Amino acid sequence: MSQPPSFPAGPPAPPAGYGDQPGAPRRSDADPSTPFFWAIVLLPLVGLVSVFFIDIDTWVGDMMRAGTSGDGAVNAATPPGLVAAQLISWASFALTVVLAFFDWRALRARGIDRPFPWPWAFLSVVYVIGRTVVVKRRTGRGLAPLFVYIGVWLVSVVVASIVVAQALAVIGSMTPGVPAGS
Repeated sequence: MSQPPSFPAGPPAPPAGYGDQPGAPRRSDADPSTPFFWAIVLLPLVGLVSVFFIDIDTWVGDMMRAGTSGDGAVNAATPPGLVAAQLISWASFALTVVLAFFDWRALRARGIDRPFPWPWAFLSVVYVIGRTVVVKRRTGRGLAPLFVYIGVWLVSVVVASIVVAQALAVIGSMTPGVPAGS
């Protein structure tokens, strides 16, 4: 008669350096708040301000009236406000990565063990969430920036919805056979 297979009593131990090490000291005295991280959290508001420099009515109107060239490209000029908004967006992206590096370095200087890796800032929301979770585990506090970031995101959604609604209203008013305001 054969013996039933034996299984280990629990899951295998994680590899060294993975997650929180058992017995790793928790730095409740370390301040998880850095000006660099707060700048990352609030930086999307700068991009929102730039949206108000775009003249939606003129831009959409020019696009609707513009003819196409032989290759199908639309012959409409890009408004300066849109160019400025795009440049501000790219600058904000680059600044987020730089600020994340300085934030990571500041957390290490404060004695916080293995802060969330700064290259995740290339995916901004991932860095904000990951950094918040890791700092919370290491210090026991530091959730406020995440809640502020969620608020900033909600404001961004509202502003984007208003801009899209405005653009659709302009398109609707310029489309033949569609009553204005419907």
